[in-house]
Amino acid sequence: MNDDKGLKRRYFIRNGVILYLCWLAMLVTANTLMREAETSALGGVLYYLGVILIGIVLPAHSCLKLGISIPILPEWKSPVFWMTTAVFFAGMVFLGIQAMADFGLGWADVLRGSLWHVLSTALILLNTMIAYTMLWYGYFYRGILEFWGGGARSRIAAIFVSAFLYGAYHTTSLIDEYASAGQMFGEIGITFLIGIFIGVYLIFGKALLPVALGFWIINIFVFYGDGNFQAGVLESFRGPLILVVSIGSLLLAVKPSERWRKTG
Repeated sequence: MNDDKGLKRRYFIRNGVILYLCWLAMLVTANTLMREAETSALGGVLYYLGVILIGIVLPAHSCLKLGISIPILPEWKSPVFWMTTAVFFAGMVFLGIQAMADFGLGWADVLRGSLWHVLSTALILLNTMIAYTMLWYGYFYRGILEFWGGGARSRIAAIFVSAFLYGAYHTTSLIDEYASAGQMFGEIGITFLIGIFIGVYLIFGKALLPVALGFWIINIFVFYGDGNFQAGVLESFRGPLILVVSIGSLLLAVKPSERWRKTG
């Protein structure tokens, strides 16, 4: 029994390293292509496919293979869930508003703005927010708890490792945006603290659905303030369409007996 768990633990670490490196390589390649007008469309498709494959499909498949439970839906009747989730969403909205303020925008600008701008921003971000949740907090966070026990040490490790991985991948901003080292490390620090906040919430809230919504909320605020982050109808729906096809393919590949098993 211990040998089997040891093998799964080693597979979890090796697979996690591969997923993370592939995630970084995909981001650098896609962002490089999207900077040039001639290759921008190719970079966008590569990004959407990479986010869904590396960030959603492969982590979900690995969790099924390793027996890592993924509690997606919350315990609706739990008072602890409702209290901690209210605090969690309030915190994410506050952080999002602060990020938008960095662009010199406030609520009045949102209300005066185009409804399509808000909707297109939300649609484009949908895939990435699900990937953030599945990769950082489905695979890594839940995997550490699964293979190193559910005690205080493993919970602390899960919080810090998932937050570090989430924050550290923003080093790709140095290549993507030619940011200074100070800007890069500032972004890493902020996202690391957000990752800690999410990990602490999961101790009480447990479910991943609120985490995905929280990621979505904060990033809608962040990217709404970015004047360059606007899209037409086709680009806005391209990501969600690829998401539906990819998740549908994953469900068809999973045995019916395993597809809907309890993941609480």
